[in-house]
Order: sequence, then C-alpha cells, then structure tokens
Amino acid sequence: MTKKPKMHKLKKDSELFYYFNAKKEKLYAYRHRYYDALGNRREKLKQAFKTEKEAYRALLEVRTQIVNGDVKQVSNANMTISEWIDVWLDTNKHWEDSTLYNRAIAMNKHVKPLLGPYKISELDRSTYIRKLINKLLETYKPGTVFNLHSMFKTAIQAAVNNEIITKNRFSNIPLPQADPKENFYTPEELSVFLSIVRDTEGIWNYSYILLLAYTGARNGEALGLQWKHINFEEKTVKLNVLEISTA
Repeated sequence: MTKKPKMHKLKKDSELFYYFNAKKEKLYAYRHRYYDALGNRREKLKQAFKTEKEAYRALLEVRTQIVNGDVKQVSNANMTISEWIDVWLDTNKHWEDSTLYNRAIAMNKHVKPLLGPYKISELDRSTYIRKLINKLLETYKPGTVFNLHSMFKTAIQAAVNNEIITKNRFSNIPLPQADPKENFYTPEELSVFLSIVRDTEGIWNYSYILLLAYTGARNGEALGLQWKHINFEEKTVKLNVLEISTA
C-alpha cells in the first residue's frame, strides 16, 4: 500500500500545502472544504502542482466556482468518462430496450476502452480526436465513426445539462466523408443510427426515416405517400401500387 505523503501547510493560505513525492521532489497541493447541494460536508483535494502559484490559482478557481453555485462541477471534477457513461445509461432506463442495448454495446465496446480513464472535466478536443476518432478510423468506416461520435456528443451534452461540466467541447469536429460506394448500413450500424435519430430529431423525421429503413422505399415514393396508402389494421403500406408489409 502506497504511503500518503505528509502535507505541510503554507503561510499564504490555510488550504495550500507542499509535500515531497517518492522522488523527493517538492510539489504543491490544495485541500478545499465546502458544502454540496445537499448540505453535506465535502472536500476537494488536488495535488502535483509544480509551483505554489499554480496551486493557489487552481484553489481560487474552485472557490469561485462554489461561490457562483457551480458545486456539481467541483464535486464531480474527478468523474471519468467511464463513470459518466454508466450514470448516463443508468438514468435513461426508460429508453426502449433496443436503444438502451445498442448504446450500451457501442459505449462499452468502443468508447470506454479508448477514453474511459480520462476525466470528463479535462478531456479536450485534440485528445478526443487522437484517442477515439483516429483510432476508430483505423478499423471502421467513416459512417460508423460518425454515428459513434454523435452518440458520444449526446452523452456529453447530458453531462452539460446536468451541470457536471460547463460545455460540450466535441461539436463541429471535422470527420472524413463516407465513400459513396459504401452508402449503406450494416444491421448494427442501422440500429445505432436510428437510436440517434430518435433522440435528436422530431417525431416526423424519425417516422420518415423509419419508413425508409424498414420498407426500402425511395425518397420520392415516401414523399408521395398519403393516408389512404396506409392500412394500420393490416400493417401495410402501398408504394407505387405495390403493397409492402411492415409487420
């Protein structure tokens, strides 16, 4: 078991400390005590600063966050990508089984192995591109990578909405275009795509894309549909007078 270094208080501030690591290097830390949103006593500790000035600046930033009411960001500063994904999936068990299953598989198989240990508050765009996007492009088609990227952005936006972090850094990231000759999805890719459309588009666009996906209708055929072409009792749709079952 690793022995914790002895902390020595600094005169500049009662929450500032210095200590010596295993290599006998002098490093700095801060330990800030505060109350969370539920009134529970909490402590924020961060170490390994090279200078006293760096540690003090970081301490002031934490104090400012708390004064401004950003207690959640301070409390969850050490939360990893893996931990947030688990929370995100667990709090959305109301999703359809297929949506929850596909997202869990995609995150556990692709995102967690590559980004899991990174702290959600510290992961930056360049690291994200190098560690996830570029790695995935070595194995998967651009369309698949795009879908995984969209799903990850949805998860991160949920963290923003829950005040875990302040902003979504992963929007407007340029991705390579899919080869027109490979303009199709595998069943797994289609499931991921539909789950994203379900959560990011309105009911009209989602229904329209579902129709295209499960009937094979062309764009013009789908746009020409009228209510009289749909039989809800028999679960059929008439396209160009040709009847296609959706059951």
